[in-house]
Amino acid sequence: MSWRGLVVAVLDDLSVTGLTGRVLRLVVVLAAAAAWLAGDLAGASDSPVAFTVLLVAAAWCAVVPDSQAGVLVPLALGWQWVAHLDRTTSGWVLVAALALLVFHAAAALASCAPTAAPLGRDVLQATAGRTGVVALVTAAGWLAVRSSPLAGQPGHLGLTVTALLALTAATAAAAVALRRKSPSTFGR
Repeated sequence: MSWRGLVVAVLDDLSVTGLTGRVLRLVVVLAAAAAWLAGDLAGASDSPVAFTVLLVAAAWCAVVPDSQAGVLVPLALGWQWVAHLDRTTSGWVLVAALALLVFHAAAALASCAPTAAPLGRDVLQATAGRTGVVALVTAAGWLAVRSSPLAGQPGHLGLTVTALLALTAATAAAAVALRRKSPSTFGR
C-alpha cells in the first residue's frame, strides 16, 4: 500500500470513529504530553529530539492505535528520565509514571474499540480495575523507594532490581486475582 493509500485509509477510519474512540485518542495524546510535562516539572532538562519523538509517536498512536508507534512514547520518556533527570524520587516522577499508565490503557482500549460503537461497560470496568491495580502498585513502589534510607544515594542497583522484581510479582499476583473475578472480559 502506498503512503497516499495509507493516509486515505486512516482518514476514512477516523471519519467513522465514534465518540468513545475519539475520546480515547485524545486521552492518548494528552496523557503522553502530561507525562512529559511531569518529567519537566521533576527537573528533567529539555531534549528536543526526545520531545519530537514523543509528540510524533503519540499522534501516530492516536491515529492508528493498534500500530507499534506507542512503543516510542515510553522510550522517549525513558530517555528524558534516565538521561536528564536527577531527582528520581520527586513526586512528579510518580505523576509521570501514572500518566504513562493512562497513555497505555487508553491506547490499548482504542486499539480494540469498535470503530463507531461505544465500548461495553464490562470492558471499561475490567480495564479500570486492572489499571487501578497497576496504579496502586506503582504508587506503593514509588513510596517505598522514596521512604528508603538509601533513596538519593548513587549506586544502589541491587535495591532497584529488588524493588522492580517485587513490584512485578505484586502486579502479577494482583492481575491473577483480578482475572479470577472477571473471566468473561475481552471475549474470553
